[in-house]
Amino acid sequence: VDWCLDNHTSKLLIAHHADDQAETFLQRLVRGSGIDGLASMRASVRRNEITLLRPLLLHPKADLIATCEALGQSYINDPSNQDQKYGRVRFRNLLRALAAEGLDRDRLLNTVNHIQRAKAAIDAAVDELVRCSVTTHTNGNLVLDLLDFVEAPEEVALRSLAHCLCQVSCTAYPPRFNSLMLVFNALKSDNWSDRTLHGCQLRMIDGKIVIAPESQERQNSGGF
Repeated sequence: VDWCLDNHTSKLLIAHHADDQAETFLQRLVRGSGIDGLASMRASVRRNEITLLRPLLLHPKADLIATCEALGQSYINDPSNQDQKYGRVRFRNLLRALAAEGLDRDRLLNTVNHIQRAKAAIDAAVDELVRCSVTTHTNGNLVLDLLDFVEAPEEVALRSLAHCLCQVSCTAYPPRFNSLMLVFNALKSDNWSDRTLHGCQLRMIDGKIVIAPESQERQNSGGF
């Protein structure tokens, strides 16, 4: 990505293929990843000013090798692909064992596709909740309609809350799930007390949740 920025290139093509996608899914499944992780690699993703493209995700490695050989195109065999000390190599061998039991690469990729569609639906619901139930105050603080959040499906509400925290704290990654869940459960209870999370202050004012940078001094008026 840094090379692209230095050379005024807006798109970077990456050679991940279908076998890589299946291995990625298994690795994340073993780690206990949620829907974001199990959705595995996307065909297109934006990083800063650069778009990363993976045009080969639907093509197995064997087909890519066969295409190179048919065209007389040389390619590199990476010896580390056979080294058992790497987890990806061990998962590759596990894929062969699973295929013998009927869980082959194509079935795993179908599962990834199902998860990606589910993630897209959840993301759309998050966008809608944020659009309808979050307002931006003139000082940059976010004001959340508490009732809308607690009545939304829990997964949508949690992701929307994480989105707001990232926006206010100017961070790319969401807070830890357990911490986020503790705050969300407190929002739903009758025992709310103002708190901090992910570099943000969370205050309840007139049935609204105000999210401000943790470093921001609270106004004596108690307003937004």
